Amino acid sequence: MYARNYTGLTGDDVIRWLNASSSANDSSATTTCQSGWSYDTSVYSSTIVTEWDLVCGDSWMASFAYTALALGQLLGATFWGAVSDRFGRRRPYYLAMFLMIGFGVLVSVSPNFVVFCLFQAVVGVNTVACFASGVTIAVELSGVTWRGHLATAINYFWTFGYMLLAVIAYGIRDWRRLQLVIAAPSFLFLLTAIFVPESPRWLYSRRRTEEADGIVRRIVLFNHQTLKDDIDIYVGASEEDVHSSCGDLCQTNRMRINTLLLGFIWFANALVYYGVSLFMPTMGGNVYLNFFLSGVVELPGYAIAQLSITYLGRRWPLCVTLTVAGVALVCTMVVPSDLGWLSITLTMLGKLCVTASWAIAICFTAELYPTVVRAKGMFASTLCGNVGNTLAPMVGLLSVYSPYIPLGAFGVVAVVAGFASLIPPETKGTHLLDKIPTANSSSYISVIPEDSLTVKKFQKTIGLDRDETESGVYGRGDISVSRL
Repeated sequence: MYARNYTGLTGDDVIRWLNASSSANDSSATTTCQSGWSYDTSVYSSTIVTEWDLVCGDSWMASFAYTALALGQLLGATFWGAVSDRFGRRRPYYLAMFLMIGFGVLVSVSPNFVVFCLFQAVVGVNTVACFASGVTIAVELSGVTWRGHLATAINYFWTFGYMLLAVIAYGIRDWRRLQLVIAAPSFLFLLTAIFVPESPRWLYSRRRTEEADGIVRRIVLFNHQTLKDDIDIYVGASEEDVHSSCGDLCQTNRMRINTLLLGFIWFANALVYYGVSLFMPTMGGNVYLNFFLSGVVELPGYAIAQLSITYLGRRWPLCVTLTVAGVALVCTMVVPSDLGWLSITLTMLGKLCVTASWAIAICFTAELYPTVVRAKGMFASTLCGNVGNTLAPMVGLLSVYSPYIPLGAFGVVAVVAGFASLIPPETKGTHLLDKIPTANSSSYISVIPEDSLTVKKFQKTIGLDRDETESGVYGRGDISVSRL
């Protein structure tokens, strides 16, 4: 605040102060507030802003609280992928879930802002692992027929949580109690470890065939099927395949191109998704209702993604949804100010389409990477998405010039990403790659064969096409895991 004496204020004083304030060379002295602050508690009874007085010169700290979470996600994406490819999908997944929930509870008892940000960062580190590892497990435990459905269905639960948060926050206006209520009950999800097995694909890629065979047999038993022959799988994995590194994501020309394009597509999806989500509560009206509706609009987006993946593939639906989202958001810049309903409609359309595109991108990414580096590929893409997530609030600062400039910027990025999504190869109806060399050739080498639920004995040799193998079971896909 300005250090001015308002006692005995005259008209000349007001004119002189106004002229000084509008001047670029304003040198008026300022001072801190001497009497504290009074906050409006009609919407929120307690927030980190009101508790730690993150206003005036400290107002930037409120935005940094979100940035701390995003930075944690960036950090987590750099190493969880390597951990998941080295130690399996299941153990890192549940370890990250335990840490995420535990530190989520600790956030609610943070004694000061610095500790709050540190706990937020740790939550972010493990949140990204729960997401990427969960998708990887789902994709690797499903077959060709149901893989797209399962990879997309996961997103419905994200949206249900999104909508439920709005309901809980409406009833609990104190930030500490809210954080505790949404974090503590999540410990119950750790019980799902009883039912989720390790990925047999990962086990086969690590030459742990006995463990993988046991899991496949349990899956077949659960599906009320019978193996007609014994499993006798020889995984011809080289030492380089078993001990892969992040550099293997760029080992071949095709993988190099795919990695760069998928990274940009995830960046665009995250930038637009979080950017629009942050914009929604500022549209006026009830902030809780706006937040809830922002989640509701995602449900048809996932339905569109699921139908598109099933009947149209991955590339063109991804291109169309991203392009439509981008065009809708760009159009908000030319909508007259008296047609606010039209701007909201276009923004909702953009949110719906980018939701669909991200669901498709998740499935597409998991299918394009071989098993030996699939987790690293998912985390590399997630890392790029987290960059977009981090930049979204910064792009939102352009709203000081016009509230629709950020939406226009998001739209342009979405359109470019939409056309870029046509470059990678289509994966609809194909089987998952397992070895890095196959990512640069037309032949496919599968770890878990399927031939009408008959697992045949075969030996895989890198470089042989299907017609060149004695067993002729190359590319036969995944045993009936898809029925889980």
